[in-house]
Amino acid sequence: MTIVFLIIDLFTGFRFFPPSPLPLVSLGVLTTDEQTAELRDEREAKVFVIGELPPEPKLEELLRLLDSKAEDDRSFAARRLSRFDALPESAIARLVQLVVAPRGSVPVGSDSDSFFIPASSACRETLCKLGKPAIPFLTKALRDPKTITWDRARIAGIILDIAAKHGVKTIQDAQAPLADFLMEQKHSDYHLYSGVLHQLAELRADAKFALPSLEKLWVAEPDEGAKSYWLAKIICRIAGKDHPKAGPVMKRYDLNQKMVNAAARDDLKKVRSCLEAGADINFRGEVGIELPDGTFVAFDGGQCDWTALMRAAMVGNTELAKFLLERGADVNMERNGKTALDYAEWAGKPQMQKLLKATGAKHGSEPFPKPKAPASIVL
Repeated sequence: MTIVFLIIDLFTGFRFFPPSPLPLVSLGVLTTDEQTAELRDEREAKVFVIGELPPEPKLEELLRLLDSKAEDDRSFAARRLSRFDALPESAIARLVQLVVAPRGSVPVGSDSDSFFIPASSACRETLCKLGKPAIPFLTKALRDPKTITWDRARIAGIILDIAAKHGVKTIQDAQAPLADFLMEQKHSDYHLYSGVLHQLAELRADAKFALPSLEKLWVAEPDEGAKSYWLAKIICRIAGKDHPKAGPVMKRYDLNQKMVNAAARDDLKKVRSCLEAGADINFRGEVGIELPDGTFVAFDGGQCDWTALMRAAMVGNTELAKFLLERGADVNMERNGKTALDYAEWAGKPQMQKLLKATGAKHGSEPFPKPKAPASIVL
C-alpha cells in the first residue's frame, strides 16, 4: 500500500497523470523509492488520500503530452522524460524546440502561442541529463539564424551545463558554434550572454576553446568601463591571472575597486594608499568586499558606477571628500542622473552639502524627488 498525502500549494502548477476528478492542489507521495507523483492543480481542496500511486506514465504518453496545448502538461512530460536513460530523436528535438519555441512551433490555441514559450527548466534539466545525444540538436538550434539572440543564449547555457556535468569533451562538436555565438555579441548586449560567460568562467581551463573569441570581443571595444573589466575578469578566470593583456587590466581594476570600496567604508588611509599606487580618482566602480588574498569581490544588485567621492558624500566624511577634491575628483560626475551632492542630500549630510557646493557641485539631471510638505490642517 502506498501512502499518499496532499499539501496546499497555490504557487505551482503540477499536473496529475492520469487526470483526476478530485479538486486537488498538490501531491506529495511516500514510496519505497522516494519518488514524487504530481496531481492536477485545481487549487481548491484540502484533502488527504490513502491509496495506490497512479501508474508511471509510459514513454508514448509523455511524448504525446509534449505536444499538448497546456504548458503544464508539456512541463510535466519534460520532467518525467528525465527518468529515461535514452530518448528517441523526435523527443530530443521537441525538448530543444520547447526551449526556444519560435512563433508557430506550438499548437494553435495553446496558452503560449501568442508569442513564445518561456525556457523551461524541466526541458533544460532533461537535456542536460541526456548529455551528448542532445548536442547535435542544441548545436543546430544555436546555428539557426531564425533563433533569436536571447534563445541562443539559453541554448548555449544548456550546452555548457552539459560540459560541466559530463565533461568538456562531450560538447566538442558544439565548441565552434559557441565561439561564433560569442563573437557576434557586443558590450551593449552583455546582459543577454552574461550567464554564458559566467558558465565559461566556472569551467576555467576547460573553456580555453572560447579564449580567441573572448579576446577578440574584448579588444573590439577596448574601453576600460565596467563591462570591459568584467570581460577581462572572465578571460583571467579561464587563462589565469598572468594573461598578457587582461592580467594587467585586472590588477588596475582591482586597485580602483579597492579605492571606491575604501571610500564606502570611510577609510581615508586606504584611499590614500590606493591613489599613491596609481588608482584612477574618478573610476566608476562597484561596492563589495576585499578578500584576505587582496582580491576584490563585488556585491550583486546593480551597485555599480560609484565614484569614491559619491561614496564619501554618502558617508559624510568631509575630510575624505576634501582630500579627493584636492586631488582632482570630478564633483559633478553622475550615476543614474545623480551627483555627489544629490547623494549627500539623500543621506542627510548638511556639512557635506556645504563643502560640495563651495567647490561648484550641482544637482544631477535626475535628482532625488523632494519630499512633499505635509498638508496644512485648518481647525
